[in-house]
Amino acid sequence: MKNIHLFLTAVLCAASSCSTPEKGELLEVDLSTSAPEKEVVLQDISTVSYVALDDSVVVPSRPRLVTDTRIIYVDSEGNFLIFGKDGKYLKQFNHKGQGPGEYPMVRRVLYDAATSWFWVYSGNKLLAYTEDGELRSELALDESLMNLWELVDYDAGHFLGNRMNSTEPYILISKKDGAVVDTLGLSIRKFVEPYIKAEDGGNIFAITPAFYQIVRLRDGYLLSNLGLDTFYVADRLQGLRPCLRRSESVHGIKEPTFLNAWVEAGGYYFYSTVEKRFAPETQEGFPQEYYLMEKN
Repeated sequence: MKNIHLFLTAVLCAASSCSTPEKGELLEVDLSTSAPEKEVVLQDISTVSYVALDDSVVVPSRPRLVTDTRIIYVDSEGNFLIFGKDGKYLKQFNHKGQGPGEYPMVRRVLYDAATSWFWVYSGNKLLAYTEDGELRSELALDESLMNLWELVDYDAGHFLGNRMNSTEPYILISKKDGAVVDTLGLSIRKFVEPYIKAEDGGNIFAITPAFYQIVRLRDGYLLSNLGLDTFYVADRLQGLRPCLRRSESVHGIKEPTFLNAWVEAGGYYFYSTVEKRFAPETQEGFPQEYYLMEKN
């Protein structure tokens, strides 16, 4: 039986189909008010592709990366499984390990369109491989970069990272040596913790909801750090500009509702919210709701 995978190209931003708001347009979202339900037909606002993957290879439940030409999976053994956009199995490689040129774990997979390399972020280093698994670069990372929330390919010379527990979260990391070369100039007055601490059998652990703080757009990235009331577009050509804001600040709210980054499709802006509520005794919480806003 073939693996059937559905890719919502416009809505989920799997390809370069999301756009930015018009320059100077600042949207406002009021999370304190209720909104009516609206039914939207998916095919009317997006390109839907059903891809039957080659059934000769067993893959995990979801891909780690989708580019304009490739679908990439990474399984629990560290195997990179590479498919074409038509679902045909192409090749695989595995360099999992503790030595030079190897990744002990796979935290993130990035694709560099300028070189056609796959970059693997494993916490303490970044490694670049060709599609055939040939090592092309290995960068040791500073200890402060070992726990990035997110990391994406930004331009020909830099990665864009989002640091945990930082009042200046967004940074540019050099592809030459792995050093932090600059910040994007977005400062947070107070870090907002997304997780809730709970205790089980004497052990304390943290539970975190799903959120997205860097979302790919056609010409840059949408930045929506939980500690910021305003969303920004990091445009490779035009720089940083605001595009959306919350009407009520996230700061000072005991149980805040986080606003997740949105995408645009078919005349609508789509976004989601998640409440910072969790009951450890029932393992239930972090309720989410999904919204759309009509473009003017």
